[in-house]
Amino acid sequence: MARTRSICFFIMFFALLCTGSMAGDYTTPNNGDTYSLSQIASLAPATVYFSNPTSFTLSGTLNISSLDTLQISGGEGLRALTNPDSPAYGIIVRGRILVLGTEGSPAVLSSHDAVPGSWRGIIIMSEGVDVSHIDHARIEYAAVGVNVRGKATPIIENSEFYRCMYASMSVGPGFSAVIRNNTITSWERGAGVILDTASTVEVTSNTITGGAVGIATLGSDAATHLSENHTIMNDAGFVSATSDRAIVENNRFESGYLGGVAADYSTAFWNKNTMENQQMAGMGITNDAAPKLRQNIFKGNGTLGGIFISNNAVPGLGTTGDPGLNDFAHITNWNLVNFSSRDQYAPGNIWSALSPGDVIYDYADDQGDADGNGVISGRVYLSQSATSHSWILYR
Repeated sequence: MARTRSICFFIMFFALLCTGSMAGDYTTPNNGDTYSLSQIASLAPATVYFSNPTSFTLSGTLNISSLDTLQISGGEGLRALTNPDSPAYGIIVRGRILVLGTEGSPAVLSSHDAVPGSWRGIIIMSEGVDVSHIDHARIEYAAVGVNVRGKATPIIENSEFYRCMYASMSVGPGFSAVIRNNTITSWERGAGVILDTASTVEVTSNTITGGAVGIATLGSDAATHLSENHTIMNDAGFVSATSDRAIVENNRFESGYLGGVAADYSTAFWNKNTMENQQMAGMGITNDAAPKLRQNIFKGNGTLGGIFISNNAVPGLGTTGDPGLNDFAHITNWNLVNFSSRDQYAPGNIWSALSPGDVIYDYADDQGDADGNGVISGRVYLSQSATSHSWILYR
């Protein structure tokens, strides 16, 4: 139950993040100019003020108007005070934000109190076509580090995110972003990246450590592409839920509780991913999910081994003309566990035992509800043909 609460916690932030400004906050003039932190501090010292020539304090919410740009340079730092009232201070961008640090001199956006969620982070609600760009930044202790809720497609790259409360990055319904080459250290109950019915999002080559969920796609479309990401020690490395259709390939989900979760009506395509050293299982597939799995590698996983299936889920694990080629050869526990009452089909996969029935849990093992979960497991159908030291099975 504690794990379930942890995985679900990251969803509970949307209403907090897009509330309006309070008295004493500052809105730029909407005249098409680009503003530095020094200029903002001169114009609105009650909202942004100097701590030293390159360090600034945020003491209200800074609103960047639709025609304007905020530019924060490498070596500059902006640290938010904690608002004793609601909402927390943050940066709301209806125009454009450019955070342009360098490898040796990042721009730092953080909190004076170093407490997760003590400021709102950057909310991009761009109304025009100018693209925001965050490069070589370090963003810390926000509710959400960067929250995309605007028309233009921001680029977020080469940056570090540290202990943001709900998520390091979030992309909202129908919006797009490019998220690449970032390093994320999540708060214990937070998420790395959340795509909430997002459209055409590229999430590539990010490393995400800790937290409830590494990456979550909640109903994203088939133009959303996740590749070459590495999640480490998350409760779930990747969660695909609602009517999600994302393409998930060449990712590595390592040393957590579950490598991946497919839930609700997810039909995402999982291809050439590696799920390894998970405490429970490489992947859990539940509700009415029907993801397609091809050429994934499962190794060194825990009690439930490679994949466990529950409720009404029917994953696409292979067909006669399109074998699954999922590799379970390096698992010492169950390769495939069918906790659902549905029959499953898994032709063309590589199993860890010469007798596949020894590593596949289905009706044969659960007659009379042997595991006591209230469901008589369905059958797993396959036929066998030997290749090397493993079995590759064709129906």
